Amino acid sequence: KLFNGIAQWDGDSLKWKSLGTGLQMGAGGALSYAGEVNQLIDKDTLLIAGGYFDVGDSGTVVDMWTSQLGPRYLPLKNVGIWYKGSKKWGRMGSGTNGIVNAMLLIGDDVYVGGMFTTAGGFNTQLAKYNLVSKQWTSLDVTDEIWHLVTDGSAIYVTGHFIDLLPGDVQCYGLAKYDLASGTWSNISGSYIDHSISAITISGNYMYMANYDGNALVKYDLTNNTYTVLHSDLLTSNGMGGIINSLTVSGNYLYIGGLFDGIGGIQSKNFAIYNLNTGVFSNQRRASNNIAGANGEVKYITVYNDVVYATGSFSILNKSFSSGLGTVAVPGSVTAMDNFVSKAQMANEIFCYPNPASSEIRIKDMNTSYTEIRIVNMLGDEVKKMQVKGDVAFGINDLEPGIYEVILVGDKDQKIQKLIIQK
Repeated sequence: KLFNGIAQWDGDSLKWKSLGTGLQMGAGGALSYAGEVNQLIDKDTLLIAGGYFDVGDSGTVVDMWTSQLGPRYLPLKNVGIWYKGSKKWGRMGSGTNGIVNAMLLIGDDVYVGGMFTTAGGFNTQLAKYNLVSKQWTSLDVTDEIWHLVTDGSAIYVTGHFIDLLPGDVQCYGLAKYDLASGTWSNISGSYIDHSISAITISGNYMYMANYDGNALVKYDLTNNTYTVLHSDLLTSNGMGGIINSLTVSGNYLYIGGLFDGIGGIQSKNFAIYNLNTGVFSNQRRASNNIAGANGEVKYITVYNDVVYATGSFSILNKSFSSGLGTVAVPGSVTAMDNFVSKAQMANEIFCYPNPASSEIRIKDMNTSYTEIRIVNMLGDEVKKMQVKGDVAFGINDLEPGIYEVILVGDKDQKIQKLIIQK
């Protein structure tokens, strides 16, 4: 089935579904091809898409030549709205005349930035579209925009701007737009420039990655100071590495990109930074020689304590404990069916008592599971045994803390968090 740049995962049927005929380039003609979707915003009954495409469909129409029903193509310009109820695409005014890199939703306003030169008829590369009035407003920025993030009171904008912003503000790669006053201010620092490759906000801190300096930086939004968490990010050939995605969930910063090591540890393309302890982890599994991913990680997000990763990899460490519960990581983007079943199995309770002090029991274990592993928070395997059927074994030799109990079978595995108290 053709999806043309966008698809929906149905958690009930465990299948991918199309959104109409998708989003295409070539106006739906014989030479049309799948469009590129760079950003998605989910708002109630709407799904808002931004990227590089020029057509969607708004229902069906009878073909005058074949007398058969076919898609009614709707011209879209790099932004569009999917109406979930009617299952149709809709316009956002005249859209943009170029690629949309970033979108951000605040209330009923969709902020849009990218490589275009006009949005809604305005000469700007940053604008907002109101979903109620269906009107565009220019923010008068005329340099390429890469990212948009917010702390609720301001929007932080990254891009390839090195010139004056509105109000004669000199800025170099990272700027702050105050939502209340509508004024701009600059943010400067040794590692803050027009090469920021990833950015995210959590609480009073903004985390960003710098491509030219190969650095990972924490910026204090209250005190306007920054701390370098890591610099000199490299790949195996000695070239500079890059961080593509940063996501915070709980006490952990998840890092994805193209690199061979970070924070003094060997970890390929995927790592975790503990915000409390300041320690990086590669989440290596003893049964897997790859600490991280065997290809570039493009994007990471967290939903319901499950970490989703996309990229050009085929192997990614199967699971790890985040301190929030069991978190599953897919082995590859195309293995979503298998991944979802593992995430569901992670919720099954098979290990008890929990918390435990001296002994644990595995209840009603399927005979296809032949091995039990216990892994600590650093990803180190601390206990392993071959089993078949129900089993009990001692844990007196393990220190108090949080662990994972993993049941390993020929085709799948079960995972449960275990707390040891003494």
